[in-house]
Amino acid sequence: KAAIKEAREEFNKKVGVAREQQGIAEREKVHSDRESAALRSEMHKLKATHAKLAAVQAAEHARELTGVQRELAKSARDLDDAERNLADARAELLVVKGKVSAATTAAAASTRDALQATRRLARALGRAALAE
Repeated sequence: KAAIKEAREEFNKKVGVAREQQGIAEREKVHSDRESAALRSEMHKLKATHAKLAAVQAAEHARELTGVQRELAKSARDLDDAERNLADARAELLVVKGKVSAATTAAAASTRDALQATRRLARALGRAALAE
């Protein structure tokens, strides 16, 4: 009987230790589950923060891009205006060149006419001097 009693006590000790270890394991599992839930919650918060930050940055980039597009459109309009002004200036230059050419031709003709008149006058003066 003593051996049975001793075996039973040993068995009960082992069962008690096993139950104690099972309780510890269950408490650790609960603690681990809580930590996992906390980590998941923190991950969700981080993902949400990241998404908000990405949205803010995207909006800021969109505003900057819109500003750059406006500047580019204004530069394109300015370039078009400059090209029109250049074309107008070239056309005006052609008109001025034509007027200068016509004036030069007219001046050359007037100079030629004046030279001929001067020669005629010189000849007439020469004849008048001889006639005296």
